[in-house]
Amino acid sequence: GGSFGASVALVAGAKSKFVRDIVAVAGPIDYRKHGKIDGVEEYDLISLQQELKVAYPEEWRIDFTKWQDFVSGDLDINPYDYIDILKHKNTFIVHGQNDTSVWVGHSKAFHNELLFGSGHHQLIIVDDLNHLGAYYIANVNIHNHILEWLTNPKQK
Repeated sequence: GGSFGASVALVAGAKSKFVRDIVAVAGPIDYRKHGKIDGVEEYDLISLQQELKVAYPEEWRIDFTKWQDFVSGDLDINPYDYIDILKHKNTFIVHGQNDTSVWVGHSKAFHNELLFGSGHHQLIIVDDLNHLGAYYIANVNIHNHILEWLTNPKQK
């Protein structure tokens, strides 16, 4: 998954006994901290609500009564809440170094904590790129890294 979808992929993967490998691109790791770290530029999720209403008035059927719960991290969508499970799964995280929507530091810190488990964890930080979506796994270099990670049994 990419961006919000990366959070969904990590949480869903943690909850499923059938999922072993998870690829996450530029995902928010903990909505409780998103946009709340002094000196770190991140996208304001409060303004995103209004942008979604204006840009997609008929396409998005979001129950905005839960939006504040989403922004405050009170919805069950924080990958960090599942770190103890995810440590023992396999994760491949990709993030743009210059991301101002989701701070790359979150992915770095999350990855470092994942390393304390039995799973195989890979982190790729892409220089000179901003916020990435799931489309970025089609990049030949990234795609090849992911295929190697998925198919090399010595790494798992």
